[in-house]
Amino acid sequence: MFSRDRKPAIAAGLSFVWPGLGHLFLGRRREAAILALPALFLFILAVIQLSQGALMFAVSLWDESYFIAVVVAILVFGALRIVAVGHAFLSATGAPRSRPRQLAFAAVLVVVIVATHGLFAAGTYAWYETSVSIQNNDLLGAVGTPEPSASDALPTALDTASLVPGDTPTPTADTTATRPPNPNRITFVLVGVDWMPGRDHSLTDTMMIASLDTTTGRAAMVSVPRDTANFDLYYGGKAGVSFKLNTLMNAAVSAKFGSPDSDGTWPGAEKTLMKEIGYLVGVHVDYFALIGLAGLAGMIDTLGGVW
Repeated sequence: MFSRDRKPAIAAGLSFVWPGLGHLFLGRRREAAILALPALFLFILAVIQLSQGALMFAVSLWDESYFIAVVVAILVFGALRIVAVGHAFLSATGAPRSRPRQLAFAAVLVVVIVATHGLFAAGTYAWYETSVSIQNNDLLGAVGTPEPSASDALPTALDTASLVPGDTPTPTADTTATRPPNPNRITFVLVGVDWMPGRDHSLTDTMMIASLDTTTGRAAMVSVPRDTANFDLYYGGKAGVSFKLNTLMNAAVSAKFGSPDSDGTWPGAEKTLMKEIGYLVGVHVDYFALIGLAGLAGMIDTLGGVW
């Protein structure tokens, strides 16, 4: 049997390992169940979430609601451990001041719980904050409002929203492109975005130019690096060194961005990106096509899935 002097420390230590174990040691089964069952429920949820793999769990933390749920779970589990340690210690002794060593031991356990759970919560927040910074990329603050330049003429492009299937695009003059428009060539800007339900913004992490020669039937395609920075703007001015091309469309939604096509709508932002890519590559662009994560999944299903 354990001596009465050691019981408070043993009960507190067991509850430190798992909420309720100290109470079970003291024969308080009801209190043990009240403390252990919620902790077990949180543990099962954590196992289910981590079963998808560490990488998928880390990616899931980019979602704000998921991040909040994880932080709340970490703090609730920590609170359960603190309550379990303190209550087990007090249940084993009626006069904690008469046992200063056991009281100091219990206090150290509480400090360790607060520190570890605080570190976990802080680490989770740091990862979430980093993901938000990656997604936002310091949008308007990095670019500011570029100074217009009268010497830079605006490239022209067709308004794809007004076209219907079967229409034949009529390329217009583009004085900023290094190559003049070819009446026998149709050029598209193809963009993939990481948008999904629950997100209020997205990045154009995939940007490509595809061009088809209607006479020969030959096609050409080139990928535009998403991390392109410090680039000239087609309407004059220059993007900052920390502003990346994959945030241009998201930033151009705001009329404050400075683009003549930034009218506060997504079509205006898409047109801004289309013109900018055409300007940077030096070709005339006729059409703009965009696909999100849901559209990508639908396209894969249409093609028969992944084998």
